Formats: sequence, C-alpha cells, structure tokens
Amino acid sequence: MPLALYIQLNDFPGELSYLNHVNKNFPDDSGFPDFLFKWTIILFKLGERKEAERRAFWDFCHNTGVARVC
Repeated sequence: MPLALYIQLNDFPGELSYLNHVNKNFPDDSGFPDFLFKWTIILFKLGERKEAERRAFWDFCHNTGVARVC
C-alpha cells in the first residue's frame, strides 16, 4: 500500500527511501509481484535506468507466477 500512495503523490525520492528501508531490514523477503514492479517503476522515474533494468530482470526471476528460467 505505501508504494501506491507514494506513486500517487509523485514522491519518488520518498519511495526510494522506503524501499531502501525495506531492503535493509528484510533482505530475504521476495515480496509481492506488484510491489517488485512498482520498485522498478520508481527507479525508472528517478532516471536510474541501469538499476531499473537490473531490477526488472530480478523481479521477473523472483515472480512466483512465472516459470523459473533464471
């Protein structure tokens, strides 16, 4: 839910701060697919294209609804 609210507010730096907190405190949590995809969108909106590309591939590989090809 927090990511959807940050996106509605266009507060991408705030979102990234929240995501860094989540990543630091829950490094082994795979997360929900929509949460992971929003993370990719945030990176793209902040102009971090290379990191967004890496994140998109990571999201694809860790999406439980996708066959494991990674």
